[in-house]
Amino acid sequence: MVRAPLVALADRAGVRAASGPGGAVEESALVQTVVRVGITSRLEARVDAGPLLHLIGDNATGFGDLAIGLKLRLIDTPDGSRRPSFGVQPFFKPPIARSPFGTEQMDFGGALLAGFPISDAVSIDFNVSVAALGLAGGDFLAHVNSQLALNVSLTSRFSLFFEVFGASPDSRDGTFLGGLNIGAIYLVHPRIALDLNVQGSSSGFSFDPAVRTGVSFLVGP
Repeated sequence: MVRAPLVALADRAGVRAASGPGGAVEESALVQTVVRVGITSRLEARVDAGPLLHLIGDNATGFGDLAIGLKLRLIDTPDGSRRPSFGVQPFFKPPIARSPFGTEQMDFGGALLAGFPISDAVSIDFNVSVAALGLAGGDFLAHVNSQLALNVSLTSRFSLFFEVFGASPDSRDGTFLGGLNIGAIYLVHPRIALDLNVQGSSSGFSFDPAVRTGVSFLVGP
């Protein structure tokens, strides 16, 4: 059965601090928008726009990179079933944003998405993505990113999530990244959800915190 297309919009704002060599800290405020359009019951198109960045230390504002992708649900989990779900999500990032707000290089890759229902209120998600990150001079760097999340629905409107993530270096002289993300989602209306999450990560230099809040809503029949 093919459902009528829906448009899902998610806007998020937050503040993050990132450390570099020598203890230097770069703080930034960001606004990010994700637009998802349902094409069929199994296929959706998505645009990850942003984020709009404000580098607090440099007092500079600009737009970040734009990623374009598709999400294909290969196997869905029927309501009340414990059967895992699987999907794939290829993406492409054109070199739109200028430094220091973007890399000025093209990236492309894809992700494998897996969901495992444990009970009616608990589920586990595991995602792993492999990408080719563009480097100056036309070279590419292989990059692997993975997330493991535990989702817990406390009520029909309120849920919590706990996520650990890791990523390989995103530059020739970079380091591995690891971190933890904890958040909550509150369903204000069947088509409107609010979320808040706190993240901590480390890339070998120090602990880097981030706080984000957002709103997601559906538009369509």
